Amino acid sequence: MKLINVDEFIVWAEKRMAALDYEILKDFGGGMTNKLGHYNELKAIKEMFERGFFIVGDEKP
Repeated sequence: MKLINVDEFIVWAEKRMAALDYEILKDFGGGMTNKLGHYNELKAIKEMFERGFFIVGDEKP
């Protein structure tokens, strides 16, 4: 399992979401559903991190 820096993830997610925004606007085509799904996933994870939730893999302590 790899630990990530939450602040770095939030910055990365914002950049990735901006890129996806552009791609979604640019091509209202076949790949759009996947891009929207990926965008919404990133947004949800970013919001969880901002609220202080952490995802730690499937292992139980």
